[in-house]
Amino acid sequence: MKQLHSLLVGAATAASIAHLPVPPFPGTLGRTVPFDVVKTTPQKVTVTQPDRASMVRAVLLTAAAGERSQPAQRYAFLNCEPVGGSHPSAAEACRILGQAMENGRDDLARFDVNPGAICPMIWQPVTVTMSGIWNGKYVSMQHTFGNDCQRRAATGGLFDT
Repeated sequence: MKQLHSLLVGAATAASIAHLPVPPFPGTLGRTVPFDVVKTTPQKVTVTQPDRASMVRAVLLTAAAGERSQPAQRYAFLNCEPVGGSHPSAAEACRILGQAMENGRDDLARFDVNPGAICPMIWQPVTVTMSGIWNGKYVSMQHTFGNDCQRRAATGGLFDT
């Protein structure tokens, strides 16, 4: 079994496949290997390679003062698989975005990160956009909020670029 584990890790490293959590092989001490183990018997191990396109979670976020999305005053690239990019709080932004997308939120105004926020009724519009790929599917959203407080209440730190 140790040789099989070494073979799998070596093949994955050579193929540059992202690491996915799977049940540990004996002797791996809970480490992850880069394949999903579908079925294990003493004679045979059936292994599937994950679909790399379905794991892509990368978006471009922009924010612009006013009711138009162009020209953007702020922008950031957010990569959530693995977490990174130019966003200053990438892990927090990925958490917010992941929860919203998981709950079927298809509009930035419906993210509703802080529903109890009290915002002033001052019209200083802020337009935000998000476009990219999430779980292998293209996503594109745009919304104009009445002011930055309303944007922050709905989307949290997602657009704090």
